[in-house]
Amino acid sequence: MFVVRIAKSDPSKASTRAEYFEAHKLYLRNTDLKIIFSGPLNDADGHPIGGMVLADVDHIEDVFRFNAKDPFVVKGVYSTVEILEWNVTIANLQP
Repeated sequence: MFVVRIAKSDPSKASTRAEYFEAHKLYLRNTDLKIIFSGPLNDADGHPIGGMVLADVDHIEDVFRFNAKDPFVVKGVYSTVEILEWNVTIANLQP
């Protein structure tokens, strides 16, 4: 199943975000979770406001466990995190 994590950053935690940015990226790159896509979310003006992870997992709980150990979650960088099952209805990926 595909599961998406949508996390919105807390603007008041910008310095904490900067401090733990490398640890967050290292965690994403070295997790056992099968991440399909991951990257920042930007507002209409191009300013970063959070991040998204799309993972292929057996159980949604796998993403909840992954999330709980993310340095950005542990250090309170995100103001909100949603973890949702996602069902593909249209796929048009071109090489």
